[in-house]
Amino acid sequence: MEKFEKLTGIAAPMPLVNIDTDMIIPKGFLKTIKRTGLGVNLFDEMRYDREGNEIPDFVLNQPQYREAQILVAGDNFGCGSSREHAPWAIADFGIKSIISTSFADIFFNNCFKNGILPIVLPEEQVEVLMKDAEKGSNARMIVDLEAQTVTTSDGEEIPRGLEFLLSLNRINVAVSRAKIAARVIASPSLLDAPVRVTLVDQSNHHLFQPLLYQVATSALTAPDIAAPLRKLLRKQENTQVLMARAVSIDPDARVVRLDQGELEYDYLVLATGMVN
Repeated sequence: MEKFEKLTGIAAPMPLVNIDTDMIIPKGFLKTIKRTGLGVNLFDEMRYDREGNEIPDFVLNQPQYREAQILVAGDNFGCGSSREHAPWAIADFGIKSIISTSFADIFFNNCFKNGILPIVLPEEQVEVLMKDAEKGSNARMIVDLEAQTVTTSDGEEIPRGLEFLLSLNRINVAVSRAKIAARVIASPSLLDAPVRVTLVDQSNHHLFQPLLYQVATSALTAPDIAAPLRKLLRKQENTQVLMARAVSIDPDARVVRLDQGELEYDYLVLATGMVN
C-alpha cells in the first residue's frame, strides 16, 4: 500500500448526507474476497440504470470527475453495515481522500487500512471545499498530510484545526457486550472526555433482567423492560452504538474483529456476559 504524504488531484462533490455502505457497494458484490476489481461497481445503483448503462447526471460519470482522487461528501459518510468492501471499492476506483463533517467509525478505521485518508472538518470549511469541487477538472485540491492542510484550487488554505487532527489520531475506547459495559461507559466522567467510545453488541437494547419474571407472568410487556441503548446514552455525543458480533480480539494489533469488519481501539472494555 502506497504511503500517503501529499495528494494533488481532482475533487468530486457529493453533498448527499448519510451515504451508507450499501450505497457505496451494494450487497450483490460482496462475494469476492479480493480487494481489486470493485471500483467499476462503486456507487453501482447510482451510477448505472437497470440495463447497466451509465446515468449521465451522476457525478463520477461526468467527464470532469472520472479521474477524481478526492471526494467531498455530506455528513455521516460510510454509515450502515460495516462491510469492508466499501473502502475496497473506493480505493480501487482511485479515490485516495474523503472529506466530510463526520464518518461512521468502522468505515473511518477501515479507510486507513486501505490507503484512504478520511478528513473531518467543520461544516463551513467543507462547504468551501464543496463549492471548489463543483468547478470541475480544472480545480485541483491539495491534501498535505504532513502539514495537515487542505488547499483549494484558488490557493485558499484550510487552517489546521482540532477536528482535522482528531480525524487522524483519536483515542478510541471499544466496548464489547454493550448491555453490561454500558454501565461503565455511562459514567459522567466520560461525558466531556476527549475520547470516542464505540459500544458493540448484537442487540440495540438494554434488557433489565430482574423484571423478566413480570414479563413471564404478563404483569409487564417486553418493551416495558427494554430500553434502546442509543436513548440511554443520548447525552454522550462521543459515544456510538454499533450492532455487530465480536468474533475475536487481537490484543497485539489492538483490533476487535467483527462479523462484518474490524474495529481498532486504544482501550478495550470487555464484558463477556452470561448464557442462560
